Amino acid sequence: MIIEIPSTGERVEAQIVEDDPAAPLAVRFGRTGRAWYRLAPMVEGGWRVVEASPRERPVLAAHGIMVQERWPSE
Repeated sequence: MIIEIPSTGERVEAQIVEDDPAAPLAVRFGRTGRAWYRLAPMVEGGWRVVEASPRERPVLAAHGIMVQERWPSE
């Protein structure tokens, strides 16, 4: 998936961490993916998921996170 940071306009690639389906949805960044982060607080802070694969979309939706390909005003 691609996550956009609105304050900078930067887009970063992330992968869903699926170690425990009961755990909060988390993502890891970059190629090493050693550190992971809870996705919901990032989205609540204004970060946006702007691209996601067909496999990732239902996982995101199950956690109440929608892919926002465009700003609401566009």
